[in-house]
Amino acid sequence: MQLRHTFSFPSVSFLTSLMVLWACAAGGAAQTRYELVADAEGIEAGTTYLIVGYTGGNYYALGGQSGSYRKGVKVTVQTDDAGSVGETGGNGGGAEVAYITIENEAVTPVRLVANGTYYNLQTTDGTFLCGEDGNSALRESASASGNTVLWEVLGVTSAGSTRLRNRSGYYLRFYASGATFRAPSSETSNVVRLFKATTPTALSVPTTEVTTGCVVYDLQGRRIGNPAKGGLYIIGGKKTLIK
Repeated sequence: MQLRHTFSFPSVSFLTSLMVLWACAAGGAAQTRYELVADAEGIEAGTTYLIVGYTGGNYYALGGQSGSYRKGVKVTVQTDDAGSVGETGGNGGGAEVAYITIENEAVTPVRLVANGTYYNLQTTDGTFLCGEDGNSALRESASASGNTVLWEVLGVTSAGSTRLRNRSGYYLRFYASGATFRAPSSETSNVVRLFKATTPTALSVPTTEVTTGCVVYDLQGRRIGNPAKGGLYIIGGKKTLIK
């Protein structure tokens, strides 16, 4: 007597979900994408940003405390159509969007917290950026109150240059010397740029809800909510084929 075995194959959508989960697990920590703010509409309370400076062809994101200042952490700015960002930090060369992808605990993102007509710049450890009187100091404060921790956005150019000034009259600026962020009373050059966090905290794929914090991009750097079978995507910083 011949025995026949019947196998029930999982659906394509289920296999796709498994592939995404595997790629997320293999890719390590989830990355966060930040896109250049090029107009005032990109400034939103409750949103997280990278504060970025530029000098000599390199970009530096706000990092940890270094004496009286905040140190800069070197980052790479890309564009989603391989265009040139340019020295001004704008979306030059026909690029649609300039962005930074971060998987680096050395940088210090800040969240804009509305405080009356001003903002607090809250760091990831819950403190607030404080432009102190004298010596161009930029430190942290445990308090959200006081003129030195209340910031206003004076303007955003199409090239992404953003003017930030606190209520005491000190500006948040980037200094090429030592690659540091400081808060002087003068506004001359080396203004900062804001890059806004755009990565969602979860990815949805057919039939399975993925809550690992991993995200999927196409090869042009655009976020993909539902990756298609047979598609080639960037998952966890690596090219991945969804079968």
